[in-house]
Amino acid sequence: MTAFLSPIGGAAWQFFSNAGVVLQGGKLFTYIAGSSTPQATWTDSTQAVQNANPIVFDAAGRPPNEIWLANGIAYKFILKDANNNTLGTWDNISGIGVTNVSQTEWITSNLVVTFVNASQFSVTGDQRALFPSNRRIQYGLAAGTFYGSVSSSSYDGVGTTTVTILPDSTSLDSSLSFVNYAFLNSVNPSIPNQYIKQGDAINGSPIGNITPSTGVFTNLSSGNVNITGGTITGIVGFSVPDFLIINQGVI
Repeated sequence: MTAFLSPIGGAAWQFFSNAGVVLQGGKLFTYIAGSSTPQATWTDSTQAVQNANPIVFDAAGRPPNEIWLANGIAYKFILKDANNNTLGTWDNISGIGVTNVSQTEWITSNLVVTFVNASQFSVTGDQRALFPSNRRIQYGLAAGTFYGSVSSSSYDGVGTTTVTILPDSTSLDSSLSFVNYAFLNSVNPSIPNQYIKQGDAINGSPIGNITPSTGVFTNLSSGNVNITGGTITGIVGFSVPDFLIINQGVI
């Protein structure tokens, strides 16, 4: 995939402080547009070598390499001085010459992932904010690209986060090469409750199971109900009348 030269810091740039002083040791952070999720840049159009993130300027206030942006991705740039004081923020930046900018539901993590077992992988650093329970993930194996949901994530306090997942179909194996995560977080997502995948939490509160006797249910308060056993002959007083998910059971 071809990259495009960045309009900010791309080539031969020299940065200065707000007072006009050469920004020695200044830093340029790059994120996905409108977010705090880091997004990689590259040293040339081939995307063979990534720049550091942040990019740290030399004594002349220049980036050590050119800055090239991925095709089809909009960026956010944050400029800081050597003491991490923010000097400027620019959002929705695309490479020079890009004509098709789009955002899929999957965010490229660029994390180095390590296979642990059939349901676990690990990444460097405290990445719990990226992998909360119920967040959807996409992962690559030798057999193809597969999907699942985060069950839990834990940080060891030393430098490693271990993520436990529930695969949709195919478990993890030693060929694991990448893990991406859904654009929507699982904590208070903007998607309407009735469209959340069956079994997921709704606004952080998991829906429990109901084991009925044969008869009529009254005053149900959830749009996502697991029913095991029995036969339902009627539903009365349902508070979410537009949508009801019956995961199991007979009506």
